[in-house]
Order: sequence, then structure tokens, then C-alpha cells
Amino acid sequence: MDCRSPYIDGVQYIGATGNEQAAMKIINGEVDWGGYFIANIDQVYVARDPEHNHYWLPEGNIVYLSLNNEAAPFNNPKVRRAVAMAIDPVEITTIMASGALPADRSGVKKAFLPWVPEEARAFAAEFDPAGAVALLGEEGYRIGSSGIMEKDGVPLSFELYVPTGWSDWIIACEVISEQLAAVGIQARVVQLAWPSPFMDNLINGDYQMSMGYATSGSSAFFQFDNILHSRHYAPIGQAADTHSGVRYQNPVVDEALEAFRRTADPNEQAQLMGTVITEFMRDVPFVPLFFNPIWFQYSTRNFTGWPNEENPYVDPHFAGMGKMLIFLNLQPVQ
Repeated sequence: MDCRSPYIDGVQYIGATGNEQAAMKIINGEVDWGGYFIANIDQVYVARDPEHNHYWLPEGNIVYLSLNNEAAPFNNPKVRRAVAMAIDPVEITTIMASGALPADRSGVKKAFLPWVPEEARAFAAEFDPAGAVALLGEEGYRIGSSGIMEKDGVPLSFELYVPTGWSDWIIACEVISEQLAAVGIQARVVQLAWPSPFMDNLINGDYQMSMGYATSGSSAFFQFDNILHSRHYAPIGQAADTHSGVRYQNPVVDEALEAFRRTADPNEQAQLMGTVITEFMRDVPFVPLFFNPIWFQYSTRNFTGWPNEENPYVDPHFAGMGKMLIFLNLQPVQ
């Protein structure tokens, strides 16, 4: 890639009054670069001009089931593990049909799966509804008269928060609710306005179970440092930093993340991140669900040089300076 000078004269941004209008501009060929969710994209976009209309949906930010580690019963790691074992991310993403990619139980992107130590796999909370029921039974839970697991008269019944109108996440929550119901856990899907009160609840710890997400960044370090490091921690009722509403504390994780930040040695970094991942898989502070796709549609009718699965030279984000690599790599079709 020659970045000494741009091949294009400029960039024109095309406005839209909403996601639906923006999607229609992409479908109708009014823009060269789009970044919106388009349902049935192969039929409604690619099929209109198979020669020129393309898309690439690389892994973006992680979406997870946030469990409040300070609120009963999720202060019990075995209950958290049972919840994780009851959830099937593959079924969730298949039903969502949004391009989201199911997350590995380690919570890391495919490119960083080599960082997952073999010993960590022994802690993987793989999809196993029968195992989830057995684990809850070991913790003293039994099916009550209402058909819900309970212990000492307290049922495993929760509200599952999701932002109002986020259709793909709402579908995910409905599937999660059905999966949890199969093991005797009731999760009632409740839509809350974004950002308030949805984010307020996460930040202040006023929840037990909620959808959550965090910026995954360029490596697993950025993601886990954002969610798990205890410098973000705050007691329930006080504001936790950013997207760390799980309220997890682990000095082993803190030490490994801090050491990772201090070294540039890739072998040492892999070893340190292996420690973080092992502790994460052992404790299950949250349940990885899927990676939101970076929605990216592009047309080669007027320009070539777009990043794609065969040439992933940069994530195709609108925001940030990464887009400059795209602008510098584009060449007009002669």
C-alpha cells in the first residue's frame, strides 16, 4: 500500500435522518461506503449489483451478559457459571441474523485465541443445560412450585435489561430468556431507554442481569482492562467507571494487566494475557455472547482498494483515524 499521497480528491459525507434512510441510500447505490445494519444483506444489497456491491463484517466490540458480581446470587461464581452453561451464543447469533459473531467462552476474538492457555480450557463454561441444572443443585437450588429454581424460598428470577429499540439485542435477550428458562431461571426482558436509565443502572450497580458491551480495541488486553481491572470498581450505589458494571475484583488479574502494559515483549504479553484469561474463565464474571460486527458495505463501482477479509489492513470504522488508511488506499476506477 502506497500512502505517500492520496489517490482521491476528497470525501463527501451523505446525510441521513435515521438508520432506515441511511440503509436505503446504501442499498440504492447512493454511497460508496456504508456502515449500517442491513437485514438479508445478500438479497437486498449484494444481489442488486453482485459485481460491485460487497460487504465485510469483522469482529467489533464484545457484547456480553453482565452479571452484577456484588449482588446475590451472582456474588457466587458457581451461579454465574451455571448461567453461562445455560446460554448458547451460536443459537443466539443464528436467530439474530445480524452478522454478529458468537463469542468464544474465553471472550477473546479469533485472532487472539492462541493466547488462551490449554489449562484455561478446563474452566470453559461450555453450553451444557443439564450441567447447569446439576451445578445449581450442588448449590442447594431446587425447582419450586412455580417451575423456577429457588433456594431458601428465593427464586432465580431477574429482570434482564436491554436498551429500548435495539432490535438485534432485544432478539438476543428473548433467546437468552428462553435458554435460561430451560434450566429453571426466569429472566424477564425489560427495555430501558438509552443511555439513561439503561447505562445508569450498570454504572451504579442497580441491576442483577443486563446486556453490556465494551470496546474490544486491537487486542484482548484493551477489552479486559476496560471491564475487569479493579481500578474501575465501585460499591453498589456508587459510579463505576466506563463499562465495568460487573463489579469484579481480582488482584491476580490486576497484576497481570499492569505488567502487560509495561512490556513490549510479545511472548511475555501472551503469557500475562493467558493469566487474565484463565482467571476470567475460572470466575466467569460475565458471559461472552457475541462480537458486534463492524458493519461495512462498500462498492467497487467508483473506487477500489477497500479493506476486506482477504486484505484486512484496517478495521473499517467511520470514527477515529483508522479511516485515513482507507482514504489513502482508495483509487478511482479508470
